[in-house]
Amino acid sequence: MDMQLKWIEVYQKWFVPHKNQVNAVDKNEKLALFQEITDARIQWSEAQARLEWAVGKDSIDYSIYALEAAEKRYEMLLRIAKQKVWDNQRMEVEKESN
Repeated sequence: MDMQLKWIEVYQKWFVPHKNQVNAVDKNEKLALFQEITDARIQWSEAQARLEWAVGKDSIDYSIYALEAAEKRYEMLLRIAKQKVWDNQRMEVEKESN
């Protein structure tokens, strides 16, 4: 019986979220973070393309710096997203109508 109580305690500690969990994400924050990650990925792709067309020492140096900064930002946002506690509901992104 004592061992069973220990297992329940371990299970609750590791798998049951606490009521005052700091990293819980609401719908607006989830959408904002998703949009920021999407924008960072686009900026990273643009920086890669800019490096391919860079001519001259200064232009190449700037392109490398911009590429590294964009990559670091994208990785940072992914780390933040992984630390959050997400509900498993599907996120619907509203499309703008033109």
